[in-house]
Amino acid sequence: MEPHEWLMKRNCALSPKQLALFYCVLCSVSFGIALIFLVNGAWLVLCFSFLEMLAVGAAFLIYARHAGDREYVSLTRDCLLVIVVQGSRVQEYRLYPLFVKVGLPDVPGGLVELRAQQVLVKVGRYLMVSRRREFVRELQNALMSVC
Repeated sequence: MEPHEWLMKRNCALSPKQLALFYCVLCSVSFGIALIFLVNGAWLVLCFSFLEMLAVGAAFLIYARHAGDREYVSLTRDCLLVIVVQGSRVQEYRLYPLFVKVGLPDVPGGLVELRAQQVLVKVGRYLMVSRRREFVRELQNALMSVC
């Protein structure tokens, strides 16, 4: 039997490498303009430019840290593997497919719940609500074909 796999990830406009390059260009432009003002005697502009780039750098760092966030679900005959990556934290769950119950909570916009024995895993953070329902149907059908 071929495994069923789903990968749900954040939709990022820039990879961390592209973001670092963009930040270097942004710093060059900002400090270049600040140096022109410094030469003309307005040294305070350089201070504000430094603070501005520091704040932008912090925001970009937070963005880059979560650019790789994802959820991976894989179903084989023996195991439902769920890997949730958020920042530097990686959580891995191995559930026995025979006991897995899949559902959406009654709360609008709620995450997909995977329950087995005493374990509850919530996935679907990076899916639109309509796509979550589709994912639930696909996973339930795959679970029925395995069991």
